[in-house]
Amino acid sequence: MSTNDKIKPLEARKDGLRRRSELSPERMRAESEAITDRVTGLKRYREADKVLVYASYGSEVDTAALISRSLLLGKKVYCPKVTDPKSGHMEFYRILSSGELSKGYHGIPEPNITEDGKSSDENDNAGRSAGHRIYLKGRNRDHSATIVLVPGTAFDRELNRCGYGGGFYDRYLEELPGACLCGICYDEQIHDKAIDTAAHDRKMDMIISAGAVIS
Repeated sequence: MSTNDKIKPLEARKDGLRRRSELSPERMRAESEAITDRVTGLKRYREADKVLVYASYGSEVDTAALISRSLLLGKKVYCPKVTDPKSGHMEFYRILSSGELSKGYHGIPEPNITEDGKSSDENDNAGRSAGHRIYLKGRNRDHSATIVLVPGTAFDRELNRCGYGGGFYDRYLEELPGACLCGICYDEQIHDKAIDTAAHDRKMDMIISAGAVIS
């Protein structure tokens, strides 16, 4: 497919955000529930020991139930925390409950974990004094037991993803060879037309919406 036949990232992002914002709360809730069921039914999810998942914000696919279910299943759950906004860097920290999430960068829920990997709540030390809880990324590490649930503003059927423009996920995912990269979104955010991505943009291994699993 030629570049002229593809949709530009900025256009895809604007269109995806518009489509998402037009969904009713009832539709978003229903699709989020269906996506949670689809994700937890995946073989790669069932086999995963570690789940890296964003804490949803605004009109994003709601991950609250997905986080809770993963914790109940005994999986190690990690959520992202922006560590350097200027350079577009973030890390994933393990959370032991949803109560460890609070407003962070741009009001987005993040682990309230300090950089030494401990809870920032001095009055709540149960199970939180065991040192670092940062996910150990790295190109020389084995991430085959890890599934990453990735947000986005738009996706296409060729497994391309369009984020928010900061490059946080593209930089981070480069450090997770072997992990299963799973984009999750509403049906309305999937474009039939391919997105004109750049070489540094990471493709997903699969994309899951309420109505489809693309792989």
